[in-house]
Amino acid sequence: MKRVMSALSLGAVLMATTAMAPAQDPISETDLKDMECLALYAWMLGENPDEQSFAVAGMVYHIGRLEGRNPGSDQVGRFSAWAKGQTDEALSGRIERARPRCAAEIGSLGESMVRHGSDM
Repeated sequence: MKRVMSALSLGAVLMATTAMAPAQDPISETDLKDMECLALYAWMLGENPDEQSFAVAGMVYHIGRLEGRNPGSDQVGRFSAWAKGQTDEALSGRIERARPRCAAEIGSLGESMVRHGSDM
C-alpha cells in the first residue's frame, strides 16, 4: 500500500488535481470500480517507471470519471482515504481482481479513439 500511496502522490502532482470539498461517503459500486482501477494504475506507476505515461493516463481517466459523477468533491482525497483504509492484502487482491476489467475498459477507450481518429 505504501507504493500505491507514493505513486498516487506522484500521479496527483502530475495531474495537478486540486481539492475542492470534503470526501463523500458511502462509496457507490460504480465509484468503487473506478477506485480499484485507480489503485491499479497508481501501483503500476510506482512499480514500473517505463509505464509512467500509460499509468498516468489511466489515473487521469478514472479520476475524471469519479469527478464527473461527483462534481465539486476532492476525488484524490477520497481515493486516498479509501486506499488507506485497506490492508495491503485486501488492496493487492482488489488490484489483481480488477486488472482484467480495467485493462478492458482502457483498451476499449483506446480502440474507440483510434477508430474515430481515423475517421477524421
